[in-house]
Amino acid sequence: MVSVVITCFNYGEYLAEAINSAIGQSYRPLEVIVVNDGSTDDTEAVAMQYAGDIHYLYQSNSGVSVARNAGIRTARGDFVVGLDADDTLAPDFVEKCVNLLQAHPAAGFVYTQARFFGRESGQTRYPEYDPVRLKQYNFIHQSVLIRAPVVKAHMYDENFTGGFEDWNFFLTLAEHGVHGILLDEPLLNYRKHTDRTSRLSTLTYHGRRSRLQVVKAHPGFYTTSERFVATIKAASESARVLAGRLKRRLKRRPV
Repeated sequence: MVSVVITCFNYGEYLAEAINSAIGQSYRPLEVIVVNDGSTDDTEAVAMQYAGDIHYLYQSNSGVSVARNAGIRTARGDFVVGLDADDTLAPDFVEKCVNLLQAHPAAGFVYTQARFFGRESGQTRYPEYDPVRLKQYNFIHQSVLIRAPVVKAHMYDENFTGGFEDWNFFLTLAEHGVHGILLDEPLLNYRKHTDRTSRLSTLTYHGRRSRLQVVKAHPGFYTTSERFVATIKAASESARVLAGRLKRRLKRRPV
């Protein structure tokens, strides 16, 4: 069995698309779990339309990592797929990923390319799995098909927020010798919103601080020099932001 865990926070307008893409998979047996992370929109009403086809969980707003972990604990499948409520899966996502993972018993998970839709079109060019490259940046979307014993042994760190939860998760797997394999097809449909920018689109002030948090969370995986460089970059970005604020304030002062 494969368990698809859909996490949703105020994305009720997209949730039906995500659920339909999971229910419509060519692979069976399959269960769909929807975790409502304290949404204040119509998320619950949308989910209840699928009451006979999904397992529904509600929790007070606690963040995406907590929501994913709740779904993972509930999952009964031999494999687990995570899915954000504003994204969708290609109809053969699960089937192709299961076949590839079964053909590579040493691998812990399969990830695919993603196709963009919404604000912009195109697709990713994720590289083949490489833990050295993974230390530099994350190239794996959270929608992977992963062996259930692996993900249940290494849950999401619930202290991480701001978009770096996935990177931290895959680094944790790498630290424990769990590697992935690329299925080089765009089988995930990744929505680009028109009213907001991606949390990972730029390395902002908060981005560099979050990157430093990731590096510090894996002291045995990063060398001393790598940790030092991350610290310096976070500090320099802080100084740049503060200088920019001071400059703007001086411009507003009367002559």
